[in-house]
Amino acid sequence: RLGSGKYFVAEVDESDGTFRMISPVIAIVTNIDKEHLDTYKNLKSLKSAFLHFLNAVPFWSLSILCMDDKGVRSLIPKVKRRFLTYGMHREADFRVSSVESSKRGSSFNVTYRGKGVGQFFIPLLGLHNVVNALACICVAEELGISTKDVKTALENFSGIERRLEFKGTKDGVYYYDDYGHHPTEIMNTLSAIERHLKGGKVHVIFQPHRFTRTSILMDEFAKAFFKADTVLVMDIYPAGESPIEGINSKVLVKKMKDSGHPSVHYIPNFEGIKEMINKVAREGDIVLTLGAGDVYKFHEEKHGGKV
Repeated sequence: RLGSGKYFVAEVDESDGTFRMISPVIAIVTNIDKEHLDTYKNLKSLKSAFLHFLNAVPFWSLSILCMDDKGVRSLIPKVKRRFLTYGMHREADFRVSSVESSKRGSSFNVTYRGKGVGQFFIPLLGLHNVVNALACICVAEELGISTKDVKTALENFSGIERRLEFKGTKDGVYYYDDYGHHPTEIMNTLSAIERHLKGGKVHVIFQPHRFTRTSILMDEFAKAFFKADTVLVMDIYPAGESPIEGINSKVLVKKMKDSGHPSVHYIPNFEGIKEMINKVAREGDIVLTLGAGDVYKFHEEKHGGKV
C-alpha cells in the first residue's frame, strides 16, 4: 500500500539475490536461515549476500540486527557500517524482557543498554512477533519518533494477512491461516499457538512449497510439526518448478512418521482434507493451514469463502 508519509518501508526479498542492488537508509535483518539454496547453493553464499547488503548501507545511517539469530550474529564482526542489535539476547542493545501473554496479545518491557525505554503491547501472538515489534521500536528510536506514538501504533496494529490470521469459528472449532513455509517459521507459529491458544488439539493442514525447498529441507520439515496433534500433508505446490524425482509429499510423510510424529496423513486434495477435519476436529480445537501456495483456499472450500 503506497502511503503519503516521509518514509518508504519495504520488505526486501533475498530469494533471487537482487536485494544486493538496494542501498537502504535503515536495514533490518531478522534472521538468516538455510533457505533459497536453489539460488545461493550453500549457507556461506547466502551469508555473503547478506553481508554485501549490510555494507551497502550509507555510512551516516545504520543496520538493525537480531542478536537472537545465530546466522545474523555470525556476520556482526564483518559489518563495516554502524549497527544496533536487538532481541532477547542478554548482549543486545535493545532488549525485550518480562513478556506476558493473553488472548488479547503480548505485553513486554524494552530497555536500551540497561536503560528503560517503556512497556509496550501488541495485539499479536508469539515471541517472534514481540521481537519483530522490538525491531520497529529500534527504528522509531533512531528516527526520533516519540515513545508515546510508537506505543499507540503498536497497540492499534491490525496484523498482516496470512500471518497467523484468524479466519473465524464454526461449531466451536477455531480456524487460522499462516504463510509459514520454512521449518523455522512453522515451529515459531506452532509455538505461538501453544503459548497463547491453550485448550484443544491443533490440527495442521500443510502444503509444502517448491520441490527444491522440500528436497533441501526434508529432514528439517520432518521434525517441525511435533507441537501439532494432527498433520495433514497435501501435494507439493510447485510454484513454477518441475518435479524432482523422489521428492514428493508421500516421502515427506514417511520421514515425519519415521521421526516419531504419531498422526501424519498424506491427503492430496481439499475434499479429503475436509473429510478428515470433520472426523478429528472437536469443540475447542484449532485448525491451521500452513504454506505459501494456495492452501488458504481450504477456508473458502469448506466454508464458502468465510468461516
